[in-house]
Amino acid sequence: MPRSQRRRPGVDDAREAIRSLRWIEPPAASTLVMAKGMEDKTCRHWLVSGRVQGVFFRAATRDQALALGLDGSACNLGNGQVEVFAYGAPAVLDQFEAWLQRGPPAARVDAVVVGSCPGPLPAGFTTG
Repeated sequence: MPRSQRRRPGVDDAREAIRSLRWIEPPAASTLVMAKGMEDKTCRHWLVSGRVQGVFFRAATRDQALALGLDGSACNLGNGQVEVFAYGAPAVLDQFEAWLQRGPPAARVDAVVVGSCPGPLPAGFTTG
C-alpha cells in the first residue's frame, strides 16, 4: 500500500474529527442572560494625594475593597501619593471612589485623580 494511503492512528482520527466540526452561530446578544454576579466589570486606577502615607491608608483601603468585593492593590509612591487599582462592577467602584475621597480617620485626602486600567486584576487585594 502506498505511504499516502496508509492509515495513521491519531493523526487521521484528528483530521476526521476536524472535518466533521460545523460552525455554530452564537445566539443573538439579546438572548444572552447573565448569571447573577456576572454583570459587566471594569478596572479603575486612582492616585490619592494628601496625608495618605503613615496613617494606615493602604490597610484601610484594602479592608474597604474586600468588604465591597473588589480585587486590586494599593501601594505607596515615592512622591507621597498612594496608587490604587480596583476591579469590579461600576456601581461598586463608584462607592469605593467615594470612600477614597474621605479615606480613614487619620488621613487627609487633598485630591483623587481617577483613570482606567486594563483588567481584570488578580483575585484579592494587596498592599505594597
